[in-house]
Amino acid sequence: MKWIEQITPKQMTEELGIPYHGWMREMDRCWSDENSQYCVTSRLLRTELGKVEHVCITSVNGCGKSDGSGDIPWAVKQEIKNDLFGEKRCAIEVFPTQNRLVDMADCYHLWVFEKGFELPFGIHPKDKKTTPVNRGSTRMRCVTSDGREISMKDMLENTGSLGVMHDTYADGMMNFLANNQLKGSV
Repeated sequence: MKWIEQITPKQMTEELGIPYHGWMREMDRCWSDENSQYCVTSRLLRTELGKVEHVCITSVNGCGKSDGSGDIPWAVKQEIKNDLFGEKRCAIEVFPTQNRLVDMADCYHLWVFEKGFELPFGIHPKDKKTTPVNRGSTRMRCVTSDGREISMKDMLENTGSLGVMHDTYADGMMNFLANNQLKGSV
């Protein structure tokens, strides 16, 4: 996307007397895309994790609403983060505890860290390694028609379905890998 700088909420407050409140009055950067589909504002914060850019993204479809009509797909947020703040910077979107939820408009907040910052977890092979926590048994139990409790594996073996489950999973994974061009030599 191509971005155009706009007058910021901070400038509108300080220079034009427009009464923005709270964190919005601190937003000192503002862009809209060339199609006027998205508006992005930001402010730079100093935190115990270093400098963090607070980014607010809104869609023209949801401007002034809080009904989900301004939903922004993940891929668009990633593109915005890359375009305006850089491909080499990590950002997070927070889902707060319910008692800290601020949901007055369809706007989405990213918290963009400084270059070189790494989260202490992730799913990419280059991310910091983590150790899964064993939460105990995940075995599912089944109850037969005569009231006996047996394991899921036993039930699938008794009905001749164990191989079907394996084959269905394997076929699904091969299709996913092929469709996403991740298939290597098998």
